[in-house]
Amino acid sequence: MGSVALNTSTEPLPTAGHPPQEREGPAAIVGGAIGLLSAGVAVSVGHLAAGLVGGTSSPVIAIGSTAIDASPEWLKSYAIRTFGTNDKAVLVAGIGLVVAILAIIIGVITLHRPRAGVVALVALGTLGAAAAVGRPENGLGAAVPSVVATGAGLGTFWRLRPRRSPEPARPGRSSHRRSIGGDSSSPAPVRPGWRRSPDWPAGS
Repeated sequence: MGSVALNTSTEPLPTAGHPPQEREGPAAIVGGAIGLLSAGVAVSVGHLAAGLVGGTSSPVIAIGSTAIDASPEWLKSYAIRTFGTNDKAVLVAGIGLVVAILAIIIGVITLHRPRAGVVALVALGTLGAAAAVGRPENGLGAAVPSVVATGAGLGTFWRLRPRRSPEPARPGRSSHRRSIGGDSSSPAPVRPGWRRSPDWPAGS
């Protein structure tokens, strides 16, 4: 009669791959890059579409112009004294910087909540469309660049977002299923926590 060894160890089995601490850093960089690229594509496509539509229909320019109109007079005077005729260019650059920072942050968040990226892009497109249509010199057609930009940003994000790998099968499930209804020639299943000794013949 062969001997049976009892496995009394309570330590968890080691998992394959790198530790979670090593995966979080590169994953955050990838998420931030995806968010920045998605926002960059959306802004670029919006500018190109605005060149075809005309007027101040570009989402960033429309938002910048609306922000200038809503600013108090003392702030406008300060911007003109400080930046001269480049005040609008500085404002647009500042808006672009804010969008880039938000895109990186949201890109990291989408690693665990992909819907956050979709909501952020739709919100940015809605804000750009509302600002463009609200300009006195524009009509309803000024919303087209923002709509196209939102679609391009969503397509880029959906294309680049990381896919979740399938969960590995738990050990013991497949062997247990094969033992039920299997032929009598197959070796008897070993209960969890027990190991078959090399000199213990199958089926005994």
